[in-house]
Amino acid sequence: MKNKILKTVSEKLYQILKKSIQLPAPKKDTRRQEKNGIEQKRKPVSLEHLKEESQEWLRSDYDAMNGEEFEYFCAYLLQANGFTDVKLTKKTGDLGVDILAKKDQITYAVQCKCHMSKIGNQAVRDVYSGKECYHCMVGAVMTNQFFTNAAIDLAEEHNILLWDRTEIENLIKAAKKKVYTAGKDIIPGEYWIVGEKEQRWKCIVSKDQNGREKLFEIISEGRYPVEVRDGEYLILEEAYLQPVTFRQCKMENSGWFAAKVGRELEAGEYQLFAADEEVSGYYAIYRAARYMETEKLQSDFFENSIFISLEEGTYLLGENCYFQKI
Repeated sequence: MKNKILKTVSEKLYQILKKSIQLPAPKKDTRRQEKNGIEQKRKPVSLEHLKEESQEWLRSDYDAMNGEEFEYFCAYLLQANGFTDVKLTKKTGDLGVDILAKKDQITYAVQCKCHMSKIGNQAVRDVYSGKECYHCMVGAVMTNQFFTNAAIDLAEEHNILLWDRTEIENLIKAAKKKVYTAGKDIIPGEYWIVGEKEQRWKCIVSKDQNGREKLFEIISEGRYPVEVRDGEYLILEEAYLQPVTFRQCKMENSGWFAAKVGRELEAGEYQLFAADEEVSGYYAIYRAARYMETEKLQSDFFENSIFISLEEGTYLLGENCYFQKI
């Protein structure tokens, strides 16, 4: 009997999430074919069409998933936390292993268990023998629940990792923080940084991937153009990036915005008004989409309103304010 080919991770997550949100239909995977009745090797996880909806799957109810859906969820969660070569094993005869992955040159064999009660030591036994069959260095059991004392003792004896509900929540939190290396993960240049509607997000451009040597930081609710240069790190929390295309600058309800003059805004004279009369408005004009003191041309806090002049090619940042062209 032919082995049934499982859907790609992107297609399956689309099915899981479409119950509660509206997503674009996934692109047809032309690589997924059968030749002479033999199943093609499963490709690494690919979720390109879900990039802009990444925050949605992080909020999905994994307790309500069936076993197969939970495997796909775990595969995406691992990939979002820096694991590479993430693959799902075949549905039957998986030898106690559901996911194969790699991180920092270490290969992992992972068994996924979505249950309503604690996980016993049988799962530990299965993945211990299964990791040897797949020639992996580390075995792990991943579950939405917790483990029995017997399973914990056996895992310690055989050096098996136990990723319980607490660890899954930690992975979800970590997945919300994305780190991109310009010149490696993304092309150096300018990007739109955006977040969920009316939710605060953070963006850091840094010389190191931990954000300790940050060049500048933005905490906002609006949409900001940000330039990142070769070798720099772009760190996003509760945010995602989009390619820069023309987007007419519109006032956010919170009064937070940033725009390039000559692209989203016309050059000329403007009047800025404080969006909340009880809080000072703020504006700053920069040479580039890099919000640091060395790039700042002028800035000021103001009450009620203020007049400014904008030259083409500069960037206007506003907080608690809206504008009107004169």
